[in-house]
Amino acid sequence: MKSVVLWLVCGNEVFLKEVETKAERKRQSNFFVCRPAVDRLVEQNEGFLNVLIKGVEEELGTRFSTSFPFDSLGESFYIGERRNQGKILDSHNFMAKISQKQLKKIKLHFGAKKKLISVNLEDIGKIKIVGESLSNPGEYIFLFPDQYISLKKLSEQCQQ
Repeated sequence: MKSVVLWLVCGNEVFLKEVETKAERKRQSNFFVCRPAVDRLVEQNEGFLNVLIKGVEEELGTRFSTSFPFDSLGESFYIGERRNQGKILDSHNFMAKISQKQLKKIKLHFGAKKKLISVNLEDIGKIKIVGESLSNPGEYIFLFPDQYISLKKLSEQCQQ
């Protein structure tokens, strides 16, 4: 199985979605998990581009989707591995460089918080991995391990 991931970059910042996890709801904790703008499973016989088009429209809104530069995505910048329900997936990561004007067109779906979280690509060391034990987790942004590795690869790509 495969998944396709889309990271949004504007200038020197990457934009993440803050999502509520089941664990967060149970604990009523103040830390949150972030994810890339789009992260979707790719079914057999589906192409990455078709999955991204559907994902961008559903997760970021029609207004944003109609102005999105799908034709400029190119190849994935990193293929990593991750587990999903006991299966190992190849996770194909794509980057989209967008403008401030395009950012304003985003309307997040109901499962995400109201706005995107921006992180300067030079500050990704401040992001923590889900599962790290910290005394004050509310001060950090958390990513799942595979997404943290992908974000580091994205940062390296942007610095070239």
